[in-house]
Amino acid sequence: MKTLKHVIIIIALAVCYTQNSDGAESPRATKREMKGMELYSWRDAATGQWKFSLVDGTNAQKSSAEITAPKNVIKTIEELKLRLGALAVGEQVIWSLNNDPKTFSLPPKKLVQQITAFSASKKIKLSVEEE
Repeated sequence: MKTLKHVIIIIALAVCYTQNSDGAESPRATKREMKGMELYSWRDAATGQWKFSLVDGTNAQKSSAEITAPKNVIKTIEELKLRLGALAVGEQVIWSLNNDPKTFSLPPKKLVQQITAFSASKKIKLSVEEE
C-alpha cells in the first residue's frame, strides 16, 4: 500500500514538473497527511552536495537506511521545492535530524532560511529541529 502511494506521488510530481515548464502554479495535494511529513538533510560524502528526503510522518523512528534509500532521495533544492510545493496547504513538516547527527545535519543557515521562506510562501508549516 505504501509503495503504491509513493508511485502515485512520483507520477503526480512528474505531471507537476511538466505542467510547471511554463511557470504555472503546480497542482497541490488536497488533504494533509495524518501525521504530517518529515524532512531530513545530509551532505553527500562523495560530492559534498546537500541531499534531502521528504517522507510520511509516523510515530516510529525511521532508520538511516530507510531515509536515504534511493527512492526517497531528493538531489536538488529545486526538486525539494517542487515536492514541498505539491503538499497540501497547511501541511505540517518537521525537519528532523532523526537523533542521528552523525548522518543527518542541517545545511548552512542561509539555505535553511531559503527553504523555510519558500515553505511559508506555500503555506506549509515547516518546523526545524535544532541540533
